[in-house]
Amino acid sequence: MNYLAYFKKTASLVAAVLLTALLLAGCRTTPKGPGPDDAAKYVEALLDLTCTGSYSGSVTLSYAGKDKEREIRETIIDDLYSSTVEDADLSEDVKTLFREFLVKAGMNCRYSVTEVTPSQEQASPEFPEYDVAVSIEPLKAFKGASDLLDREMDAMESDTGNLINTDPDVICSTVFRNVFSALSAQLDQPEYGIPETVVVHYYPIDTSRNLYGINEEDCTRLGEKLFSMEGLDQE
Repeated sequence: MNYLAYFKKTASLVAAVLLTALLLAGCRTTPKGPGPDDAAKYVEALLDLTCTGSYSGSVTLSYAGKDKEREIRETIIDDLYSSTVEDADLSEDVKTLFREFLVKAGMNCRYSVTEVTPSQEQASPEFPEYDVAVSIEPLKAFKGASDLLDREMDAMESDTGNLINTDPDVICSTVFRNVFSALSAQLDQPEYGIPETVVVHYYPIDTSRNLYGINEEDCTRLGEKLFSMEGLDQE
């Protein structure tokens, strides 16, 4: 198994988490349409719901009432979890450790809405549209992952006799157990990359229901910035 490629896959799937939240959470507004504060609160709510499993309730998210926060959060984590472990024969304790790592990483994501401006792309004055600037500090959730994997493999390869007689699935679980334990411990004192700004377009996605949101492309761009790829590089 290509362990480094597996970790890269895990990091890249963060974008898919936001796409799941998007399908569950459009934003209803008043008949007069949204203002700049509504746009900012919606984007913040989408990120909060995705990363932490809760949001302030200051906007009305379709299919995402306050009583459904836990359910939605579990669905998001389950989707990311199943997408990344489906091709790995990991022991149950390692799967649990991996899930806990995902939750902990999400809780440590750092972002804020910095500016909201009327959009130049507005199709109709009846339906206000806004460009929302979001500052994201990429979480170094995988810092040192490549080096950790190298050390784990070196340790195993040094004991050739034991390596030959050990089931490959056991080897895989051992490697991931040790690496995820180390990465999770790092999140107790999280580190971040240089802040990056992503501008997303807040617009009416269903005028008949007065439902506003952002599109899948913008969700993907937000998701791609949440986690830094540092530590997944290979010389």
